[in-house]
Amino acid sequence: MSIYDPFDSETKKNPHPTYARLREEEPVSACPAHAFHVVSRDEDIRAMLRDVDTWSSKFGPGLPFAEPNSGALVGVDPPEHTFQRKLIGAVFGPRSIAGYEDQIAALVEDILDELEPKGGADLIPTFAERIPLVVICRLLGFDDAPLETFRRYVHVATLGVLGEADPIELEPLYADTMAYFRSEIARRAQLIAEGATPPDDLTTQLMITEIDGRTLDENVLLGFMSFLLIGGSGTTTMLIGNVVYELLQRPGMWDQLRADRSLVPVAIEESLRYDAPVHGLFRTPNHDVELHGHTIARDTKTMVLYASANRDPRVWDDPDEFRLDRDQRQLQRHLAFGYGTHICLGAHLSRMETRLGLNGLLNRFPTLRIDGDPVDTEPSVLKGFDHLPVAWDLNDAGR
Repeated sequence: MSIYDPFDSETKKNPHPTYARLREEEPVSACPAHAFHVVSRDEDIRAMLRDVDTWSSKFGPGLPFAEPNSGALVGVDPPEHTFQRKLIGAVFGPRSIAGYEDQIAALVEDILDELEPKGGADLIPTFAERIPLVVICRLLGFDDAPLETFRRYVHVATLGVLGEADPIELEPLYADTMAYFRSEIARRAQLIAEGATPPDDLTTQLMITEIDGRTLDENVLLGFMSFLLIGGSGTTTMLIGNVVYELLQRPGMWDQLRADRSLVPVAIEESLRYDAPVHGLFRTPNHDVELHGHTIARDTKTMVLYASANRDPRVWDDPDEFRLDRDQRQLQRHLAFGYGTHICLGAHLSRMETRLGLNGLLNRFPTLRIDGDPVDTEPSVLKGFDHLPVAWDLNDAGR
């Protein structure tokens, strides 16, 4: 009988005791009620993610089966994945993103200017959501983006990882989001057809960049834009909320970071290890696989539990402790951004946004504290908050 059910209320509240039992007692576990397997040890997960010939992404990263190779990046196998990764890497790599640091820092300061006189806020909608959502819209060139529609779309779409999204809520949000994307594509296409110069933004670059004699067709382009919106905002929102929460839960740690900013990158990596925003995604084997005495049949959805690997005692000392004395380079061994061919291309941007946001809070709010009960995010395999009430003294002089 399976000892893992992601829909179980106690598991959703705190899955780590269950992950520990899985690693020790049943490192490959069948979940017959939900027709999938789960793999929980670091060594096994890394081996799976290296072996793309066996462990396919073609049916999508969620529990529901997508049309084969119909997605963007995380939902396709080579050679399609190779083409897509080359293309997005050409326009979304660390060197390109580094040029946005000053703009992101200015955005953080503008948001904090709004918040500072209030003495308190719900950190998620007012800060942690706004930074990555506004940034990804600016990168895509969406100057008049319907931010509330996008925010709701991101939230509901992430429920689809385990098939928890409500179609009645998701479908109109999806339709509105795609309609906006199409209008932006059409506007740029018309400018190009007229010989005019289109905006110099990520959407234009995705439209015109050619790799191996090929550009993206519109359906794949729409998938890319949706993927960037969801992956480029939702997970970073959770990361910002998680790292702030963990720091404020531990007496003296906020002050320690204010005094030594070299610990900010350590805190971010430790948060990614300790509470990965995405606890697990799925692969499907192209043939029957034997692992730890279990047979995983061909095309059976199999969850790779990144969050379990990130607390595997075979890899980490004191894995269930949140610590700032870990080596930053070793910390980056965590699997919060995936591993291998499908490692997250947006990791650099996410780290930058979180670093700038966290430094901004440290600068402005020395007395920042939790001021109420946080509300966990809804999707079962994500770790974050929908609401995180905080407060600070109005006479803070942190600048």
